Amino acid sequence: MAREKQSGFSLIEVSIALGVVTFAAVSILGLLPTGLVVMRDAMNQTVESQIVRSIAGQSVVANFANLTDGSPFYFDDEGQRILKAEDSVYTVSLSGTTPIYPGSTNAGGSLSTSLVNLRIEIVERRGQQPVGITKLRTIQVANYGK
Repeated sequence: MAREKQSGFSLIEVSIALGVVTFAAVSILGLLPTGLVVMRDAMNQTVESQIVRSIAGQSVVANFANLTDGSPFYFDDEGQRILKAEDSVYTVSLSGTTPIYPGSTNAGGSLSTSLVNLRIEIVERRGQQPVGITKLRTIQVANYGK
């Protein structure tokens, strides 16, 4: 009696295919933590940019002395300004200095009242504990006679 040839995969072929699929899955899962860290950093940079943009907009219409009086500003996780420190994710401190331009003879005169270097210090917090490093940003703001 002649043996009929049966079609299908052998045990060796199935084992090799499972090994290749497992290797690919483990490689992809190994990239997840890196992807999550990069995504969190990108979100933080986006929120910090929104905070700087908000402060820059407010500084154009406000008096410099009111902005840099030492009281901190509080922002939530979406970059929106809030009033309570306990609900904040970001604490922002501002300080202003007169810009110094090399070779300028009137740096101490009209520039001191019409232009300021605004130093923005952003600290990420959860409650009262700092989470990340302090980020520093500097912008120049015109006073427009305020």
